[in-house]
Amino acid sequence: MDRDSFINKFIADDIKTDKHLKSSSLKCVFPCCNERAIHSHTISKEDALRSIAKDGKVLTFKPVIKDRTHVLEPQYIGIGDATTFRGFCKKHDDIFERIDHGLYETEYDLALQLLRCIGWWKSMEIERTHLVNEHKKTILTHENEIYEKLGLPKQSECVNSYDSGLSVTNEMYMDLATAVENDKDQLEQNTISGRKILRLGKWTILYVHLRYQIPLALSSRHPFRLGEDVFCIHWIVVPHSNTTDIIVFLDADGINRYIEANCVENNWLYRMSSNLAILETVEAAMASSEFWFINPDVYEGLSDRKKENLQFDVRYKCIVSPVWESINYTIFDKLWVEFIKKETNQDIIKAANEKMSFIPQKLTQEDWDQAESILSRSMFEVYHY
Repeated sequence: MDRDSFINKFIADDIKTDKHLKSSSLKCVFPCCNERAIHSHTISKEDALRSIAKDGKVLTFKPVIKDRTHVLEPQYIGIGDATTFRGFCKKHDDIFERIDHGLYETEYDLALQLLRCIGWWKSMEIERTHLVNEHKKTILTHENEIYEKLGLPKQSECVNSYDSGLSVTNEMYMDLATAVENDKDQLEQNTISGRKILRLGKWTILYVHLRYQIPLALSSRHPFRLGEDVFCIHWIVVPHSNTTDIIVFLDADGINRYIEANCVENNWLYRMSSNLAILETVEAAMASSEFWFINPDVYEGLSDRKKENLQFDVRYKCIVSPVWESINYTIFDKLWVEFIKKETNQDIIKAANEKMSFIPQKLTQEDWDQAESILSRSMFEVYHY
């Protein structure tokens, strides 16, 4: 099987997995629980999604197969379906009641939101495991055909970095579940506000509370490798009617060992140092992931060039660019205008105005073909190496 055939099969199976995550046969993912899972929202329907919806709908990019090619298309989706999956039973879903009402007051509330979002990833990975094993068998057969022609010994197994990423997600999830279940009283004593850098075991929580709404709900995971280690960064944006909570969960100490002491924390403080810097970082996170939902008016207000470049970036940027690398155009233009008016530094005002007025390039078919080739090769290799 060639790379293009493999990638199309993988995406088709991935779409089936996403649909199966809403199947009534799934069990609760909370440790040691085998009760039937009910419909859960990774991000609150009533508090968060309704606050950014238009006529009860939000906008996201959904994967579809067109002409044997995988593409992401903008789609409107009702808030009853957005961010839903069958992950927790009724008993364990009830523990999220506080954050369903928008209460983010203590470290316990942050742990609940992280557990919920990473629970979706864990549930998805469980369902994908059997598909991944089939993909590995497919690659192994393909590679052994080549080795046989070259007169080389056949391989007995296909070891890949996907398994390492799954292991990190599972470790994060289990530590969060343990903290929620065993450390509730202690976590509830630690209040949060403004900007915080917190510790939960070996993990770091980067948190900021904004006194304005960014009309975006985002829950993304960014796996990457440094040296021999695989890391995952989970990034969450939760909107409320007049505020926004941003939460990042990662192994900061492990990452810093490859860079320099406190690099992650200092980078975070820099990125959260002003409202314009925050907007730029959030938009970069959007462009690196497809797991987000926005107010439809935001997308509809973008120029055709911006829409095309956003669709391109969401599809390919996660492969070719560092995590949260800034994009050269703006998305939340109303907020950009508001914050530029309040800015006093003339250099920052000039740079922000230039970014707002920038017209992205018209993408050619060659751009799309080249990016698709890089993505196919990267996804093929991550399941082999």
